[in-house]
Amino acid sequence: MMFLICSLVMTVKAFDADTPLEARRIIIRRSGGDVEMVELPWGLRPRERGGRPFTVIRVEGRTFPSHRCLVSASEFRFRSHGKHYSFALADGDWFYFSGIWRPVTRDWPESHAILTTEANADVAPFHDRQMAVLRRGDRMRWLDYGDAENNLLKPLPAGMFMDALLVRLGLALAIGLLVGLERGWRERDAPDRSRTAGIRTYGISGLLGGTFAALAESLDAVSVLVAGFLGFAAVFALYKAREAAHDDCPAIQRIALDTPTPKRAAA
Repeated sequence: MMFLICSLVMTVKAFDADTPLEARRIIIRRSGGDVEMVELPWGLRPRERGGRPFTVIRVEGRTFPSHRCLVSASEFRFRSHGKHYSFALADGDWFYFSGIWRPVTRDWPESHAILTTEANADVAPFHDRQMAVLRRGDRMRWLDYGDAENNLLKPLPAGMFMDALLVRLGLALAIGLLVGLERGWRERDAPDRSRTAGIRTYGISGLLGGTFAALAESLDAVSVLVAGFLGFAAVFALYKAREAAHDDCPAIQRIALDTPTPKRAAA
């Protein structure tokens, strides 16, 4: 179970810049005095008929006095020089991309685009641009026009992002360790050798689940995750069988020792 839980953590949907244009995303926006979530296609109407829709818009030299929106994410991915990169906040928190939306027109549906800024120091070695990221505490300042664009739409300080794979593997390991700690505390009064697993076993299970999920995602093959789970289940079953066999040995030896030795008849 721990293997599956941590593999699910590793497969959380991330924002991928290479997502097809026909894909729809959920945005957050103001609607009168309320905040609503709606699903809209990604890409504003191009200037010329048949042109490529505007999926991203540079913030430099622009203001956005209306139709602001947010797109929530736990990480973002992009491709640069033929390689794929993925980043998440170093503290594991989720965040928002700042964006804008436009109403439906005669020849284009209601849609949205995401704003971009210069890359921060963590992303800059791989790409010169990135989505405009807002921490959760800044989301309403963007929606409610509570601050100037140049105070909100700017790169985050260095050290805020790290490789998303490391963040997710760390989270999978932490979940395993926490579950192991809770189980160990709950079974602290159990007899020796009666515990199925401890904090170390749960930690390894969580890390393995996260690793196999990352491999499955990288190779785009769910079979890798299935094979990993079956292999883990087989090893765990073998361990339990050997543990049960080992527990039977002292009982056999005790019975043999308690059996009286027959006395020899006197010659």
